[in-house]
Amino acid sequence: MGADIYCFIETSYDGEYWSSFGSLSPAQDYDLFGLLAGVRGSRQPMIPPRGLPLDLAAEAAVATFFYITETGEGEGETTRKKAAAWVTAGVSQWRDEEQAWVTHYGLRGHSWMTPTEWRRCIELPSTFGGSRDPSYFAVAAAMEEFERRGLKVRVVFWFD
Repeated sequence: MGADIYCFIETSYDGEYWSSFGSLSPAQDYDLFGLLAGVRGSRQPMIPPRGLPLDLAAEAAVATFFYITETGEGEGETTRKKAAAWVTAGVSQWRDEEQAWVTHYGLRGHSWMTPTEWRRCIELPSTFGGSRDPSYFAVAAAMEEFERRGLKVRVVFWFD
């Protein structure tokens, strides 16, 4: 079974409210997945996974959380019983103390990085030889452009 990375570049003018530039799915690179979050490859993460930021942009939140409702029938919803079973099985985590939100089951390695941290990871040579897929450098370039224009920027990511 393969693993994929899901990224959201998030920007903020004031550091309080974050918005998403968009959802990105760079190419599979298990060596890099290890460097980013200790997922798949044999390498240790450069920065231990931080989890998701508490002030996560709405677009990323919708992509990674289920909201707990009585029936769990709406899109992006689940029941408390199902959510509790996922958490007990270790395939999901509660988002908040009220247990109103739970991560999608099977997603892991939730973290975020600054442009400098991301660039440091992607520029390290692969243990498999060759260069990294250009999609990772495109993510770095977009983040660096936002930063150059005075915005706070981060990339939020996780794996399936």
